[in-house]
Amino acid sequence: MCAMGIIMTVASALILDRITKMLCVKYLAGEASIPIIKGVLQLTYVRNTGAAFSIFSGSTRALAFFTVAVCILLVVFMIFQKKKNPGKKLYIISLAMILGGALGNMFDRFAYGYVVDFVDFILINFAVFNVADIFITVGGTIFCCCLLFDKDIKL
Repeated sequence: MCAMGIIMTVASALILDRITKMLCVKYLAGEASIPIIKGVLQLTYVRNTGAAFSIFSGSTRALAFFTVAVCILLVVFMIFQKKKNPGKKLYIISLAMILGGALGNMFDRFAYGYVVDFVDFILINFAVFNVADIFITVGGTIFCCCLLFDKDIKL
């Protein structure tokens, strides 16, 4: 995995997150939820001042600075892991996905004082989330799978 691939993954996550959030603010803010699949999925504009599932609600600034620290640590970890695990592209991409998602939510926290969420999976009354959260979740899942199933990865 070359540095350009990592940068492209992080940039893709950040750009997709920013575009979807800008569209959300433009078309959903102040509007009723828009059903996508009736009873399953809808678009709902939410200002989240907390972290995942709105924990630490109202702690946006503290979460923003915590995210900066996590992002710095993630970059350092990714650099070392890239050197220790050459050829483990999926493993490194998973870290880049997590970083891109974290940067997307961090941008919101610093710029607005909250994170814009809009994907509302109502079938199971799940928390409203966004594209950055999807990148973090998918990246985290891939990362865990790599650690579980690829015994050649060195931490």
